[in-house]
Amino acid sequence: MRAMSYARICVSKAKSEYRVTERDLSTLRCELVYKSTTPKLLYSVRDVARVALEKQETSPLTSNDRRENREVLLSSTLAELSIVDSRVFSEFYFAASMARDAYVNSGRGVGVARATATIIGASKRMLTLEHALKERGCNLRTDSRLCCSFIDLAVGNPVDIANSMHEMRFLFDHTEYKLILNNKWRDALLEIDSRDGDDDEDDKDDYIDPNKMCESAKSDAIKRWAEIHDPDEVPDMPESLRETVFCLKSECIVAAAKKAWRARQPQIPFRALDYLEKEFEKIQRRTRDAESLAALQSTLEGAETVLFAHV
Repeated sequence: MRAMSYARICVSKAKSEYRVTERDLSTLRCELVYKSTTPKLLYSVRDVARVALEKQETSPLTSNDRRENREVLLSSTLAELSIVDSRVFSEFYFAASMARDAYVNSGRGVGVARATATIIGASKRMLTLEHALKERGCNLRTDSRLCCSFIDLAVGNPVDIANSMHEMRFLFDHTEYKLILNNKWRDALLEIDSRDGDDDEDDKDDYIDPNKMCESAKSDAIKRWAEIHDPDEVPDMPESLRETVFCLKSECIVAAAKKAWRARQPQIPFRALDYLEKEFEKIQRRTRDAESLAALQSTLEGAETVLFAHV
């Protein structure tokens, strides 16, 4: 196959590689160039490949010849557009590869225009998502169901997916999320086995909701982390989790403050309130969502009520 970088082809090469005639080439646009003193006609590889494909019905081309011509036509089309990232053909992203293979191998089902559109769409989505992830200090992961679904099927929103990936990176890097999730799965499977006395995987799928399991593990992991850590320990903490940690931290501080009042140590609630007010100010500077801020303000006011209930 002629390489993608050769966007132009001379008459002799077109005849030998694509089995076209001068009569076939006479219908195509060409460019007259001079090498030394000899003029030469150059044609677009894509145009030549297209003409060769149109002759398939009546010409004695072999199946390999046809496949090669289709591959050159598609490759040259994508090369001239210069907007396709080759990573989109990864084994993890199937839309672009399937479109390419369907056209190149059979020529049926999709034409070159449709195959090109599918590949370009997947490539653009991949680059859009990668940009959103980089803004949050994350990388594009080929093993992510969210990433693959967006690139292949346009499922989801790139900003929401990037936020979710940012949260998951924090959970895996700074909390016991993985351990908690594994324990929950183990406990759930043991409970099902003891209830049914069999190992039918279909039954287990009916009993266990993976999404609820992950959300439960996420909630437990964040709560454990918030009990002993401060948000400032992780400068790039996702804003959505920072708000969650604020609420969980408020609960922990209120509980500690109640014990301090009973132990006649009023200085502890005052320090606790000072901490919550500073954290709220930090979140307020970062967050523009009025609804979220109102909820956090209510949390802070509730904490103040409890902290000074005995003053």
